[in-house]
Amino acid sequence: QRFFAEFCASCHGERGQGSTVGPAITGVSLQTLTQTVRQGPGAMPAFSDQTLTADQLADIEAYLQSVAKPAATPSR
Repeated sequence: QRFFAEFCASCHGERGQGSTVGPAITGVSLQTLTQTVRQGPGAMPAFSDQTLTADQLADIEAYLQSVAKPAATPSR
């Protein structure tokens, strides 16, 4: 979560929900995340594998997948 907070949350929101700066990224696949992070489309900077490793990207993707899931509703 530290890497997400340092590199992603300032533009995409603390839960990847998007903001006025960057689009929502919750639920994005690891392949899409990796491609986007490495290329840095538009105003987004590119991050090399020395800045964000493949393992760190996988952790970020897992976090984004976890916050994309709807909260469980309590059964009655």
